[in-house]
Amino acid sequence: MQAHNGMNGLRRIDDHGRNGNEPPTTPPTPLFERLVTEEVQELKSCLRMIENQQRRLDELERIHIDLESRLELESRGRSQLETTLEEREREWAAKFQQLEADRDHWKHLKEQEESKTKRLMLQLNRKDQDIHRMLQRKVTCVYKDANRLTISAVLTPCVVTDYSMIKEENRQI
Repeated sequence: MQAHNGMNGLRRIDDHGRNGNEPPTTPPTPLFERLVTEEVQELKSCLRMIENQQRRLDELERIHIDLESRLELESRGRSQLETTLEEREREWAAKFQQLEADRDHWKHLKEQEESKTKRLMLQLNRKDQDIHRMLQRKVTCVYKDANRLTISAVLTPCVVTDYSMIKEENRQI
């Protein structure tokens, strides 16, 4: 048998429709076997997809477990930080209250000392005034005595010795 191939026109066709360059082929498979083979191929394809999905699921579960453990670790860390923060806030609050109590105590002591100092200053001023008045009286008395003595010295000579005593007292003052 001959067929037209387009270039040189003819080529030889064997009994089963093959040309001379092709290897001999096996007889065609029956339809049932081809359907079974296609189903097997489809099942194998489905099995590969399931295996790929299972690997992906396993990987996602591993990632989930890793993320969950990290989250728990971070949660514990934050909880511990919050506990530490609360403890420190309580400590600072206690220190603050203690410092306020100390401040109030020292403020009260300062006010007491100020009032005591004020009273002592008033007493000191009164004493100074009393001493000043006493000295003024003494000086005026001495001058009065001195004036009296000078008048009586003119009248009596024995008073002169007393007058010298008055002068010594005036020098001491």
